[in-house]
Amino acid sequence: MKRIGLIGGLGPEATKLYYDRIIRYCKPNCFDELSNPEMVIYSADISILFDFLRDSDSSSAVEWFLGMVRRLERAGADFAAISANTPHVYFVEIEKQSPLPMISIVQQTLRKADRMGVRKVGLMGTRFTMGDSTKRPLPTSVSP
Repeated sequence: MKRIGLIGGLGPEATKLYYDRIIRYCKPNCFDELSNPEMVIYSADISILFDFLRDSDSSSAVEWFLGMVRRLERAGADFAAISANTPHVYFVEIEKQSPLPMISIVQQTLRKADRMGVRKVGLMGTRFTMGDSTKRPLPTSVSP
């Protein structure tokens, strides 16, 4: 089983939710009742992200995230995900430079919606997520 790297703390509630759901999914599907998946969580300070967003400093934001991904890699993570919508405005740039494979919650949501036959999906997010779509559009389709 691969070791999960999760960038969290960007809304601790979402981080807790991801952790809980990963454990609940893996218990019956991957392990015996006493085992848990190996997971490394890097808890980031969301106020730093909002400073980058407010200042439109995307290069610093991407470097900040890449630093966390590198720390997850040094901790033995095999892949990484970011447990919040707002940072996904930088996801393409982060993924291009990441030393680890990255899982996009946006792409995974689109895949699930496609499997369900859902054609219109709503997004709830911070004003940065909702207002920045003209500068860095989120994907609207999933490549195979």
